[in-house]
Amino acid sequence: MQPNLRADRFAVLKATAKCHQCRADTPVSALMVPAHKEFDEEWTESDDSALLIYVEAVDERARQTWGERAPWMRPVFSKTAGMTYLANVCACGALQGDFYLIKPGAPFFPLDDTGIAAINVEWIEMRIEAIAETSRSSWTDRLIELFPYSGWTPPLPPMTRNKRT
Repeated sequence: MQPNLRADRFAVLKATAKCHQCRADTPVSALMVPAHKEFDEEWTESDDSALLIYVEAVDERARQTWGERAPWMRPVFSKTAGMTYLANVCACGALQGDFYLIKPGAPFFPLDDTGIAAINVEWIEMRIEAIAETSRSSWTDRLIELFPYSGWTPPLPPMTRNKRT
C-alpha cells in the first residue's frame, strides 16, 4: 500500500442512518483525523481536522481496530463513486455510500449540535496510514472540541488590538 495520508491518531465515528433500501436504522461509521500529512507529489502537513472519505485502504492495525468497532464496514464497489472502497453495508446487504453519508444533514455532515451529539466518537491513540480522500469542515473541529482526544488544547482566540484614543 502506498498511503497518501498519515496521522498520529484517529477517531472512529459511529452514527445511524436510514437504509435507502430496507428503510431500517443501520449503523454507519467513518474515520476522522485531527491533524495529518497528505501526499500530493510531496508530503505536506495540515493542522486541519478531516473526515476520511472513499477510504480505499488503511494499514493493517488501523483496519483491524476499525473492523472491531464497525464490523459492517466492507470493501464494496460503488457505481456512484466508480470505485471500490471500505464502505458501510446495511444488514440487508445494501451499500450506504459515502456520497450520501457526507451530504449536508447526513450523519457525517451534521448541521447543528444536535447532529453532532448523534455521533459517537472513540479516539484511537495509534498512527494510521491510508489511501483516502479528505473532507474538511468546521463540524469536525466542533466534534473535537466536544469530544477531545488526550492532550488536545483549544486553539487560541484571534488576537485583538486595542485602539489608542
